[in-house]
Amino acid sequence: MARPVIGGEAGSTRAVRECHEQQARQPWYQAIGFATDINTETLYQGVADSFKAGGSIALNLLASYRRAYDNPVDPDFDPLRWLDDNREKYQIELRHLSSFAGTRSDAEALALLVDVTERKAAEKRIQRMGAAAQLTARAIAALPDVALLLVIVAALCIPLRAAFRRTGRSVPATVNT
Repeated sequence: MARPVIGGEAGSTRAVRECHEQQARQPWYQAIGFATDINTETLYQGVADSFKAGGSIALNLLASYRRAYDNPVDPDFDPLRWLDDNREKYQIELRHLSSFAGTRSDAEALALLVDVTERKAAEKRIQRMGAAAQLTARAIAALPDVALLLVIVAALCIPLRAAFRRTGRSVPATVNT
């Protein structure tokens, strides 16, 4: 049994000191939660992953149109039969099954499968980020949706403004009044 060194530092005290030194050495962005360890992504990568993970409705619609028009339509294609044949093979989760119902060809279904796989990988990378970085990345990814909503509201206000605007002409009184 080894004797403790008199005047030396205890093991628990040394561990606490080393932990504090390591926290003092870490960059500022790790300290506030943008990245918690070496394996996590940066905020820029998190924003890109948030777009890929379905953070923007507008970009999801554009991706679905791209898939639909890049792949030729097969009139004999049955998406339900394709799902029955390939669900276990590609390990498609229940939450993604409804996305495959609208596919019109085998190529479109495979393109959607690639997008779903990329989405799941992006979601995993986002989960490894800190809480502040997740919130920031998701907020930035939602900006196109907010902008699109404001454009739609502004476009709807133009005809409504004309409907509720007064003509400014005075109506002359009739003889009987």
